[in-house]
Amino acid sequence: MLAGMLARLGVPTHLIDRDPAPHEQARATGIQARTLEIFERLGIVDGWLREGQQLRVFRSLSPDGRELRAETFEHLDTPYPFSINIQQRITERLLTEHLEQQGGRVERETELVMLQQDADKATAILHHDGREETARFAYVVGADGAHSRVCEAIRLPIVGGDYASTFAVAEVDGSWPYPNDEATVIVGPAGVCMGAVFRDGRFLIITDAPDDLAEAPGRDDMQRLVTTRGATGVAIQTVHWSARFHLHCRLAQHFRRGRVFVAGDAAHVCSLFGGQGLNMGIHDAYNLGWKLALVVAGLAPHRLLDSYEAERRHVAESELAYTDTAHRGLFARDAAWPASALAHEAAFVGATDTAARRRLLAHAELDVNYRRSPIVASHGSMAPDSPAAGDWLSMPSLSPDRHHLLVPRTLAVDTIVRGSRVPIAPHVHDDESLVLVRPDGYIGFSARPADPGALADYLDRTFG
Repeated sequence: MLAGMLARLGVPTHLIDRDPAPHEQARATGIQARTLEIFERLGIVDGWLREGQQLRVFRSLSPDGRELRAETFEHLDTPYPFSINIQQRITERLLTEHLEQQGGRVERETELVMLQQDADKATAILHHDGREETARFAYVVGADGAHSRVCEAIRLPIVGGDYASTFAVAEVDGSWPYPNDEATVIVGPAGVCMGAVFRDGRFLIITDAPDDLAEAPGRDDMQRLVTTRGATGVAIQTVHWSARFHLHCRLAQHFRRGRVFVAGDAAHVCSLFGGQGLNMGIHDAYNLGWKLALVVAGLAPHRLLDSYEAERRHVAESELAYTDTAHRGLFARDAAWPASALAHEAAFVGATDTAARRRLLAHAELDVNYRRSPIVASHGSMAPDSPAAGDWLSMPSLSPDRHHLLVPRTLAVDTIVRGSRVPIAPHVHDDESLVLVRPDGYIGFSARPADPGALADYLDRTFG
């Protein structure tokens, strides 16, 4: 995702992967509404809509089929009121196609051996084809997962813990008696079973499991787990991929040290019961990409990159609170975090309509905002129903390659636009406000009534 963002903004990268070929596993399968909105801004959402299965309801059942809870997306303010269930191998293929369309590529069978940095560059030793190569880079981003070598190299402390339970996951063929547009969770005394269908007719099964289960559970293992947890109508014929695993709830203390950044699971690892991990990594890349591009091009000061941690670590804390609460709601004996570590988790607990809406917004990642960011600002008083500085602005027609300025018809801003260091595209709108939209679709600055002087001050303060 990050390499594709940078390539389309004209920044050359080396994207290395030690694996010889893409994996063929289901892995993380949930694509949330805000992620689909991001893909729409990039012009690539059609691949997920075409190859993914829409899930419009999350329904919890008892083993005897009694409904415990049902949450639907239909009332959410988004053009995509659903989640997409899609194998991770397809998501990675679609993102790789986007990268290659921008002229980039994945450098396979290349491994990071050593990483150091000084004031001017980061030095990496790379192993490829039996040889070691030393290379210097302006910046390095570790998107290398929960056991990140980049994290180790820059000695980033990780906080959090591990859940006690063991789990099994499998991508299977067979009979799935529940609606295709729903994710179904069966909760009973024997354990929990969660499942959802893919577009190709296969389905994903996740259950808690005994500690002595095989590392790659077979058909009989998975059938027994599913049946004993009350999913009696499910019949598994073929297991295409399976794994036994543990879940974690961990967060890096920092997302940046000098010229080195971490993103995705290298920065945060959460329970899959919430469907956030893959999406958070995509959003990390989306947030960091435009900032790196401006700094590398000399259009913004180095300090702009400080805002990556300020914005994304706060979001990660909130999303980990949500997934931790969702996980412990199903598995009460698991407690990876001390309760005091996530004081705001109580907002997601309860059966009230407000709590349910908060859960759903967090699940869809529609509650993500950067209002506390050091690089967003507002001036004057915005209308009560208007998005605030730091909020997402739902205008997919605005391209992700520059800033956009929404201007009242009677206001002239040509001088400010021409004098800005960063590329800005002006757009007339029927409102009294002046709104600067960042390349990632979030509002960087807003003023009501429109104040060109305040905008000029913001641009100078943020970009120099």
